Amino acid sequence: MRTRHRARRPGDPGLGRRKCATGRRAGLTALSAHRLGLAAVSEGQASGRRIPVVDYLVLDGDDTHAGPHLVAQACTSCGALFFDRRNACARCGKTGFAAKPLATTGVVRSFTVVSRAAPGVPVPYVSSVVELDGGGVVKANIVDAGSDPEKFDLGMAVKLTTFPCGVDAEGTEAVAFGFTPA
Repeated sequence: MRTRHRARRPGDPGLGRRKCATGRRAGLTALSAHRLGLAAVSEGQASGRRIPVVDYLVLDGDDTHAGPHLVAQACTSCGALFFDRRNACARCGKTGFAAKPLATTGVVRSFTVVSRAAPGVPVPYVSSVVELDGGGVVKANIVDAGSDPEKFDLGMAVKLTTFPCGVDAEGTEAVAFGFTPA
């Protein structure tokens, strides 16, 4: 026998579609944050501990960058860049990699305004492919710029930004990244 589930309606108890304190910027509602094991961010809730939502986002500066930046794995043989861990290079097949900090600025190579998304993800938002200055290509949302397609152009300069997107039960803040018009 199949069990039927009805969709949650406005006014139903539970998490519903209440937006996180970061709202559209983070792309998380209380419901989607809950599904990820996070709580919606509220003022004064974070413990001060911050972790990136992806391994290739570095939150603290280092000797090459003053603030948050992305780090790719560069093949030591051919220079191909990858954001995830690899056993071998997809371009040349070699197995040597070194961490390479990437620029925090770049240009939009492709974008789309997303009007439909999974339940709990506020729409519309702008999803893009950004070519970073000095090499590297990353997919990310353009934040704090609205969603009017007339405001965006291919080749538009953008810069990296970070924002909190949730807090776990211990108060650890999850931090995501996106790009803003430069």
